[in-house]
Amino acid sequence: QDACVATPSHLPLLVLLAPGIDAGPDFDRSARATGQTLRCISIGRGVRKTLEDAARRGTWVWIRNCQNLGMACLREVDEFVDEVLIGQSGPVARDFRLLLTSQSFTAFPLTLLQRCLRVALEPPRGICASLHRAADV
Repeated sequence: QDACVATPSHLPLLVLLAPGIDAGPDFDRSARATGQTLRCISIGRGVRKTLEDAARRGTWVWIRNCQNLGMACLREVDEFVDEVLIGQSGPVARDFRLLLTSQSFTAFPLTLLQRCLRVALEPPRGICASLHRAADV
C-alpha cells in the first residue's frame, strides 16, 4: 500500500503476485486514502491511449494480470514507459501512477521489468495472519 504512494510518477510499480493473491484491495485503499482515481485495465486494447490520458490527468492506472496479456500489449506498455515516463516525450502529472500486477512468467519483457520498482506480494503465513488479511479486505 505504501509503495503506491511512495513511487514517483515516472517509475512503474510491478507487484509480483503469489498464486491466489489479489493486490486490488490494497490499490483501492491507497487510491482512496490519497483521493486518487484508480483505473483498471485487464484487456490490452487501446492501452497506450489510456496510459497517455492518465499520465496527463494524474490518475492511477492498474494493468492487472500481465501474465495473461499478449506480448503486443506489454510492448506498448514498455514503449510508453520508455518514451513518455523516461524520455519525457509527453506530459506526466505528478500524481500519475502506473501499477502492474503479474504472476511470475518468463516472457515478461526484460526492459520493462528493469524499469519497474518490483515488489513481491505473498500470502500471509499462519492462520491468524490469513484471517487478519481476510478481515482487512
